[in-house]
Amino acid sequence: MKSMQETDGPILVLYVDDEPALLEIGKIYLERADGIHVTTVDNPEDAIRLLVRDKFDAIVSDYQMPGMDGIAFLKYIRRTYGDLPFLLFTGKGREEIVIEALNNGADYYVEKAGLPEPQFADLVHKIRRAVSRCRTDQILRNTYNELRCSSEQLAIYSEELNIREEKIVEMEQALRESEQIYKAIFANTGSATAILEEDMTISLVNAAFAKLAGFSREEIEGCIKWSRFVHPDDRARLEEYHRARRRVSEHVPEHYEFRFLDRFGSERLIYMTIGLIPGTLRSVASHTDITELKEIRSRLSLFGNILDDSLNEIYIFDTTTLRFVHVNRGGRENLGYSMDELRSLTPVDLKPECTDVSFRELVAPLLSGEKDIVCFTTMHRRKDGTEYPIEAHVHLSHVVSPPVFVAVIIDITSRREAEEENQILRRMVDSAPSAITVHDYEGRFIYVNARTLAMHGYMRDEFMALTLDDLDVPASRAWIDTHFQEVRTAGETVFETEHYRKDGSILPLFVHLSVTQWGERTVLLSIAEDITEWRVIEHALRESRKQLSLALDAANDGLWDWNVSDGTAYFSPQYLRMLGYEPEEFATTYDVWWEFVHPDDRDGAESAIREALATQTDYYKEFRMRKKDGSYLWILARGRVMEMDDMGQPLRMVGTHVDISERKQVEEALRLANRKLQLLSGITRHDILNQAMALDGYLTLAEEMDPAPPLGECLQKMHRAAHSIERTIAFTREYEQLGRNEPNWISLRDAAADLLNCRELSVSFSCDGVAVFADPLLNKVFFNLMDNILRHGKHASAVTVICSLTETGGLAVILEDNGAGVPADLKEKIFEHKFGSNTGMGLFLVREILAITGITIYECGTEGEGARFELVVPPSGWRVVKNAAHPR
Repeated sequence: MKSMQETDGPILVLYVDDEPALLEIGKIYLERADGIHVTTVDNPEDAIRLLVRDKFDAIVSDYQMPGMDGIAFLKYIRRTYGDLPFLLFTGKGREEIVIEALNNGADYYVEKAGLPEPQFADLVHKIRRAVSRCRTDQILRNTYNELRCSSEQLAIYSEELNIREEKIVEMEQALRESEQIYKAIFANTGSATAILEEDMTISLVNAAFAKLAGFSREEIEGCIKWSRFVHPDDRARLEEYHRARRRVSEHVPEHYEFRFLDRFGSERLIYMTIGLIPGTLRSVASHTDITELKEIRSRLSLFGNILDDSLNEIYIFDTTTLRFVHVNRGGRENLGYSMDELRSLTPVDLKPECTDVSFRELVAPLLSGEKDIVCFTTMHRRKDGTEYPIEAHVHLSHVVSPPVFVAVIIDITSRREAEEENQILRRMVDSAPSAITVHDYEGRFIYVNARTLAMHGYMRDEFMALTLDDLDVPASRAWIDTHFQEVRTAGETVFETEHYRKDGSILPLFVHLSVTQWGERTVLLSIAEDITEWRVIEHALRESRKQLSLALDAANDGLWDWNVSDGTAYFSPQYLRMLGYEPEEFATTYDVWWEFVHPDDRDGAESAIREALATQTDYYKEFRMRKKDGSYLWILARGRVMEMDDMGQPLRMVGTHVDISERKQVEEALRLANRKLQLLSGITRHDILNQAMALDGYLTLAEEMDPAPPLGECLQKMHRAAHSIERTIAFTREYEQLGRNEPNWISLRDAAADLLNCRELSVSFSCDGVAVFADPLLNKVFFNLMDNILRHGKHASAVTVICSLTETGGLAVILEDNGAGVPADLKEKIFEHKFGSNTGMGLFLVREILAITGITIYECGTEGEGARFELVVPPSGWRVVKNAAHPR
């Protein structure tokens, strides 16, 4: 059997890289380590052929190579050679490559960056660890197989197991830390908690349990059985649960109530949660005192049935939180809420015009004792959004402790409707804006209102002596008779007609004619509107539409006009020509339009429309639409809500469609060219970094050979130049990310996650619920500002982030620390490229990232008091998430 010392034998390493210089410098550095022998090849294909012939203990491979890359090579090694140690050694430091390498079985991932000596020292260390682990695992497997055949070698095996002592010590330390965490949670959980042994002896309690029991912890722990605190009538049941839990725990309840007896015999009602500690026969039990809660519920249930049978709505709500404690059945049914839903609401939620402050002022006299009862009328809003008028009588009840508000609500809908109906009828007769007349079938007038007289220019006595034949223009007479016949059969009709005024001028009217009763007589009620202005507007509208159509045709824009309420739509001729249709071929509805949108674009287009309708903001979206010939063209759609009802709901939306197909083709060509440039940039950057690393390695070797000046000084300058090249190339990789992805709405809290999680700084953040329109690299802005504070803030220990409105309606995001601050003559220079003692790129990148969406940044702090960075967001570049506090 092999001894454990064999894990320390020579290590044969196969190093694969397409850069000859790195192969040479890597071999030199690796073989300087004792016991490591390196064979180099410049491609994975030759390496595979070499593995067939020779045996190696580990493979070190680059990632980016022609033909087969490092990940594909790794997959081949795992399929063919199992757990042969494999280390990926590359300049590609992207997170997705690291994850892919480790997921496919790489032992370690080493990034080519920094100085050669520590870098190759780290590589040597990881090679040794990977090989040692592999050899150890092989030895253990061999040992296991040998032990099955010969028990005489148990002594040798036990010696080999000693190598695991260090891991056992580490596990014991982790166990101790875990126990400390457990004890902290146990002591501070907030519930009365105890650990029960198999015989029900209490072995451990927290302070809350000791307080509940009336004993000290020393008097309880190891001395008192848990059953001592259980009421005799409950004891047998709970003891049986305790025994059964150790036999068939899945069938025993984990939550139940029982009566708890403390040291002095006082009885409390407890809700308990209990379960076995895994791997033991001990239980952990959490006790919650629900005595007061049960008493309140008992008192409420005592008179709840009486309240539920009341013809009025009765509300009981808390004096502090104002949340409903109980609402009777009549109230629940009228409001449309369940009792569970109402417990999360307050009376303010039912009153559209009321705020928390105004309602508290309303009931304040009850709390102060100035009044015994408060009465008022208001409107209540049901769950479905409908409202109804009520009369409320509120008083403070001391039946329970603490006292509660009790409100008796009377639904006065019928009373209010009757009052309003009478008022409407009176006003309609006396001061209606329309001409209202009552006449018989022969056209003799029975009643006319003042508006009728004013419109026709007659005094009342003069008008009452006339008939409809005296007023009607002869040209209207024939089809008026037709409408008279229609009203006899249908009961009502509408039509346009013309009357003569007293001065002989023509009065155009729109008439609603219906049959009604006047006492015992069947008469006709006529309600007429003067449509003189309508006709002028119609004419102007026709002219305006004609001019608009000409303008849109000239601009090649298609007009659409959508009636949101009924789904109908108007599409201009240019709009239809854009899609290849004639007006009679295209149905004028929203649903039909929707069928022409490309299936892949429908979700985005609909989401943009719904957002514009919900927020009354401008609609702006690009998507594809199907033409008559089946092809698709790109459309830029713009629109705006033009009309809303009294409730603020959209009624009409108008906009245009512009064919942007040619622009999209140009954009696609630019994106393709940009992708090619990025690919070329990435390959070039990778090659330059490899050469710079090789150069750095040779310089280090040269310094070791002859460190004396003047050659040593020259080598150091060359070192600095090489490092400057590496930093510049690294900067191009960062800068290349700017503008790569489209800006979007980003929560400030999400963007500042790194800052908020920084343990070196105490952070106060007051911008919750605020989102800004920015480049996806916004999180790097906050990270670089945090890094700047940690590097240059000297004694900085606290950071404050607040949001405030600017005079122009923009948003100022202010990040302020308590560090050394920035000298006045450097406040602009710190944002310049390569300024500063580090890379000189952090704050330069910050300003560049923000500038993509028009956000500016300034340093406005006072030297000696701390740095103060102000990010100024344009008015259109920020918004508040629903229910969040608005910046002041």
